Amino acid sequence: HAVKKDVDTIKREEFNGKEEREDDYGTSVISIQMLKTGGFISIKNRYNHTVSNCDNTFGSNPDNIIDGLSSALKDHFNVDFSVNKSELPAGFTVIDNQVLKYRQEINNIYYGDQRWAKDGEIHAVDRSAGDVLFDGFLFDNKSKTLKKIDSAIADSFADDFNRCYGGNRGLSVQNGNLTLNGDVLIGVEESQIKTIYLPDLTIMSDYCLYNTNTLTKFEVPALTAMGDHCLYFANSLTQFEAPALTTMGKNCFRYTDKLTNFEAPALITMDDYCLFSVPVLKQFKLPSLTTMGNECLFSAYRLTNFEAPVLTTMGSGCLYDAFSLTNFEAPALTAMGDHCLYRVSALRQFEAPVLTTMGNGCLFYREGLIKFETPLLESTPSHLKHFNSPPKRVGKKNIAF
Repeated sequence: HAVKKDVDTIKREEFNGKEEREDDYGTSVISIQMLKTGGFISIKNRYNHTVSNCDNTFGSNPDNIIDGLSSALKDHFNVDFSVNKSELPAGFTVIDNQVLKYRQEINNIYYGDQRWAKDGEIHAVDRSAGDVLFDGFLFDNKSKTLKKIDSAIADSFADDFNRCYGGNRGLSVQNGNLTLNGDVLIGVEESQIKTIYLPDLTIMSDYCLYNTNTLTKFEVPALTAMGDHCLYFANSLTQFEAPALTTMGKNCFRYTDKLTNFEAPALITMDDYCLFSVPVLKQFKLPSLTTMGNECLFSAYRLTNFEAPVLTTMGSGCLYDAFSLTNFEAPALTAMGDHCLYRVSALRQFEAPVLTTMGNGCLFYREGLIKFETPLLESTPSHLKHFNSPPKRVGKKNIAF
């Protein structure tokens, strides 16, 4: 590791929204990683994937930091590695004197199209044996099971899949997709998961499909429960339909920036931070939902309609930025945490006939609100008290003729 002398004076917040790979903050702490056996070097900065190609800072060429540093490192550590005089474009790296095109790097493992690089060695999928790679998972045709390339990641998808389908002799690879008796279970494009159809899957364990940024379609008709952090990064997913789902753990669908349709009619409980960022979702109708944890639907910029007829409890920060919301229906709601519906400038009326508890900052920015009815509310926030105040009496005046 290398640390600049003035690192304590370089503040992260000064670079918010304008991060660049070689800016002062990103390069104030860098990590130079070399394989002991040689053939590989990577220079990483502080941003950890906030910027593109952060693992290839300075083109992974130490001479771009200080002229002659490459030779010094080779001599000091007795290793050999290749560096490029001209920097490779984003998504390419040199490993063992080979240029590898990769789509993502996680824990120093580079994933490309039907190949990956680990510990300075490039591994190619044995497609002639019927194997296939998608994201960080390898389908082993001999055992008919999924295996994680990186055993250190928490993703439970391989275990969940194998519990339902592992060892099934009907599993096979066709046109790069994983199929079962003609049905495409996992649709793959350039080694990335595009579609998932798992009709027998009933439970998703913690961190299942944690990082599936290319997944567009996810069908699990028998799914009843999701653990924590499932589909955490699913930024390409547009539709989710799970008719049997009843419970969702924390942080499920945290970042689903393209989600337009969410249907889970049997869902009863949604834990903290679920659907945290859903900027294009317009409709939210969950007829069985009774409990929402903290900061669910936090960034729901385009949501216009919210219907949860049996919802009783809403944690803090729910619907925080729902400034397009025009219809809010939750007639059974009894408790709201702090800062719910914080920015709801388009909302005209709020009716909660059995609401008894409302936290601080709820409906704070409510420029369009003209009707606020909460007859059982025990304590009305100060910025809303004028809605529940009795009308002023106007005294009679004598009129002279």
